[in-house]
Amino acid sequence: MNSRKRLLYARLVGVLILLIFLSYSYKGYESQVETLVFLEDNLTFNDFSSNNSLSGRDLWKEYVPFAQEVVIYNEDKSVTEAMWLSSSALIKRPLLVVLGDDNGHLTDWSVPFAHLSKKNRWNFIFPDIKTGSINKTNRNEVEKTARKIKSLVDYASIHSRVDSSRVYIVGFNTGTLAALSFASHYPHLVSALSLWGSECMQDLNDSIFSLLIQNQKGGHSTFIHLAHGLHDPVNDPYNTLYLFKRISGAKINGIARLLSAHDEEYGGDTIFESLAEYTYQKENIALFIFEGEQDLFYNIALRQLVRRP
Repeated sequence: MNSRKRLLYARLVGVLILLIFLSYSYKGYESQVETLVFLEDNLTFNDFSSNNSLSGRDLWKEYVPFAQEVVIYNEDKSVTEAMWLSSSALIKRPLLVVLGDDNGHLTDWSVPFAHLSKKNRWNFIFPDIKTGSINKTNRNEVEKTARKIKSLVDYASIHSRVDSSRVYIVGFNTGTLAALSFASHYPHLVSALSLWGSECMQDLNDSIFSLLIQNQKGGHSTFIHLAHGLHDPVNDPYNTLYLFKRISGAKINGIARLLSAHDEEYGGDTIFESLAEYTYQKENIALFIFEGEQDLFYNIALRQLVRRP
C-alpha cells in the first residue's frame, strides 16, 4: 500500500470515528434538551375530521406522503395491515404506536399523529387490529392481541432505528383495550400510554387489571395518561374513571363527586357535574376529564407521552 492510499485510509477511519463520536454525543444531548415540534393550533380529532374532504389513501398521501402501507406477519401466522413511517434520523428515535377503533388502518384520526411523528423524526405505526373480543370471558384474545402489538414493535425495530426506552402508545376508543392488553403483558416494552375515550372497562378481562396492578407494584413504571370527554355520546366517561380507580386505587373526593348521582343519558349509571376540565394524578397515572364529546387533543397526547408540560 503506497503512502497516498495509507493517507486516504487514515482519513476515512478518522471520519468514521468522528461520526460515531458525534452520533453518541448527539444522542446524549438530544435526550436532555430535545425540542419537540407540535401542531400549530390545539388540533382535535373532531376538528381535523370535519375540515377534511379527503379520506383513505388520498388523505394519507396528502398529509404524510412518505408513509407506507405494509403487511406484518404475526406469531400465529395471521397478518396485520398497517401504515408505517420510518424515522429519517441516523440515530435511534422514539416509536409511536397508535391503536384505534375497528375501522381499519386508513382511518383519518391517526393522520395528525403520523404528521407529528414526521416533524419530530419519530417512527410511527398504525395497525388494523380488531379489539371487539377483549372481554371478561376471552383471556386468549387478550394475549393474542398483545402478541400482535409486540409484532408491530418488532417490525419497527427491524426496519428502523428505534429507541427501545421510548416506545409510546396512543389508544382511542376500542384501541384503549388493545393498548392495555399490550402494556399488561409486555410492560418492559412500553414507556407511556395515552388513552382517550375508553370503551366499557367493566367488561375488560380481569387478567389485564391484575397484570397492570402487579406491574405497577413490581417497579415497571409505565406512565398511563387517561382522558375522556365529559359529554361523549359513544363511550360513557365512567369507563375512564373506573379504569383510573381500578389501576391506581385512588380514593379522591373529585371522583366520588363525579360518580355521585343519576344521569339518564347513560342509563342511570352515573352523573358528571358541569366543569371545564378535571385533572388528577397519582404517582404515574394521570386523569384528564375535559369539556367536550368523543375527542382527542393531539398536542396534549404528545406532551403526556413524553411527560412534558
